[in-house]
Amino acid sequence: AVDLPCMRGIIPRHNGAIGISSGQVRDIALISRVGKQVVFTITDIKTDENGNPLALLSRKRAQELCKEKYLKTLMPGDVIDARVTHLEPFGAFCDIGCGIVSLIPIDRISVSRISHPSDRFFVGQDIKAIVTGIDEFGRITLTHKELLGTWEQNASHFSPGETVPGTVRMIEDYGCFVELKANLAGLAVGVFGSADQIAQKWRVERRFDPHMNSSERVQRMTGWHKAVSRTLGWAQDI
Repeated sequence: AVDLPCMRGIIPRHNGAIGISSGQVRDIALISRVGKQVVFTITDIKTDENGNPLALLSRKRAQELCKEKYLKTLMPGDVIDARVTHLEPFGAFCDIGCGIVSLIPIDRISVSRISHPSDRFFVGQDIKAIVTGIDEFGRITLTHKELLGTWEQNASHFSPGETVPGTVRMIEDYGCFVELKANLAGLAVGVFGSADQIAQKWRVERRFDPHMNSSERVQRMTGWHKAVSRTLGWAQDI
């Protein structure tokens, strides 16, 4: 059942989502929308047993229209609106229109290595993403890290010899990889010992700040750049 401003509405189970009837989409995809807003189309208006108007709704039809009018027009390189729906260790699932979900793999979230997508995103967050590919079934894959600024843009905030804050993202025998910005990381030089010895001083995810007895300094920077094209969007479930 759906509460509308002027009447009651109902979305029959088979109209709850594309693939729900065939079993490609599980019922949990519908149950998870309880108490939340959804996008739908009105397919008919009837009267209930008490003579009150009752709207028949279809979220599936809204998704079909989204695919036909919007998703089929997308090309690799397009920048689109997305909303984070849930996070898993391997990536972030995002609503790219009418409840249709696409994945941003964890290695496409940022250049700096992160332990979990929650290091960057939270559920319900509105983000931009770039289309990286569309398979034969119309499934879309996404990336985000290219939108965090080019290497040149991020590096322009720093200069050699500057004392800067950073977050430890990875520890190796030869040193610590430290994130300075979401798309800029470097190796902390002058940190010696085994990975275990280094870990005693620098914990992964530890934030170190020049105002807290830290003396890490920027020495040398190298990086990369990738361009993107259009920005597009479609209504998401809320």
